[in-house]
Parts: sequence; structure tokens; C-alpha cells
Amino acid sequence: MFEGGQKPLYMRIPKRGFSNFAHRVEYQPVYLARVIERVQGDVTVESLVAAGLARDGALVKIVGKADVTRALKVAVHRVSASVKAAIEAAGGSVVELALVQDAQA
Repeated sequence: MFEGGQKPLYMRIPKRGFSNFAHRVEYQPVYLARVIERVQGDVTVESLVAAGLARDGALVKIVGKADVTRALKVAVHRVSASVKAAIEAAGGSVVELALVQDAQA
């Protein structure tokens, strides 16, 4: 396998096969504790951007564990199961926004 300091043949030839890199969906995580302390009222993607917790145009997922003391109305792209249970236990509601997929049909 060693070729005397030259790059080995198996590293020089092109790689083939399926890669999911171009098709993956990547979310920006936002912690629930920060949402509770910085956002007053309804929690939307726009309110998270205004509070400086998310980038504009990013897909947002709320994660983490925190004590929810008030009823929150959350409308973001994804929410972890523990966050959803905590919000609903405090009397709030969670709406997951639909993702817009590129139609290449």
C-alpha cells in the first residue's frame, strides 16, 4: 500500500457511490431555556431571529430541558420530544412547520 512518498493509488482514483450529503436537512438548535428567558409571547422563527437566537432563513429545532412555567405557543420547524412534552404539560401548544421541498419532478 505504501508507494514511496507518492499518494497511494486508492486515494488518487475518484470515489463513486451514493452520498446523502446533498440531501440532508440540517437544523439550527435553539435551547428552550434561552427561548423562555428572551422571547415574550408566541415563539416563532421570526421572534427567534429578532431575539438573536437563530439565523435568518435557517431551519430551527428547539432542544434541551427547562422548566416551563408559562403556556407557550411554539411554531418552529422541529421540536424535540422532551421539549414538546414540557410545553404541553404547562398548557402550551406546539406546531411544527412543514418543510418546503424542491420539486424536481
